[in-house]
Amino acid sequence: MRGAISLAAALSIPATTADGQPLAQRDAVIFITVVVITVTLAVLGPALPAVVRGARFTEDADEAAEEALAVRQLAHTALVELPALADRFPVPEAIMAHIAKDLRKQAAPASDRTHDQALCRERQISTIYVLEAALLDVKRAALNDLRNQALIDDNVVRRVQRHLDTEEQRLSMRMSLLRSSAHEVGERGDDVDQGGPPPLEGTCG
Repeated sequence: MRGAISLAAALSIPATTADGQPLAQRDAVIFITVVVITVTLAVLGPALPAVVRGARFTEDADEAAEEALAVRQLAHTALVELPALADRFPVPEAIMAHIAKDLRKQAAPASDRTHDQALCRERQISTIYVLEAALLDVKRAALNDLRNQALIDDNVVRRVQRHLDTEEQRLSMRMSLLRSSAHEVGERGDDVDQGGPPPLEGTCG
């Protein structure tokens, strides 16, 4: 509890000296400690949120720029290593091309899109992600129907459920990155495209 240590320290002061005489100013120390604790809890504590709001601290622009740099550098490194990894894993060429396309988007610097175009793109991606989340609910309901009809056993249900959970986690992460990118757009007007779904043609100009 706030102030408990200070109050305990004040109360631990002995009431008398070694020769049995009353210790001077002990009561004053305890009184001052109680007043300070009361003022801190009753006045400064509730007022702190208003002080923070009034300060209007700005976001660290350098931190946002460093985050964007890190994302681009990681994507660039992954893009360089992709051909070697493609030789190690039997992945279809079409899938590798899709992965490479996404990595190139992430590795590219901020494009020349306007602020309005970037926000429009963000709204499109958000709508697609909401649709994908709704489709996950449909899949879960269909899975429950199959179990209730005794067409699949519980082991299969658990395995499929793990796949759906993984898909949901990936979608949640992509939506989180989208919100972060949208906030960056609001501050710097950067492109929000980070390898998400394709744009809806003819809607953002």
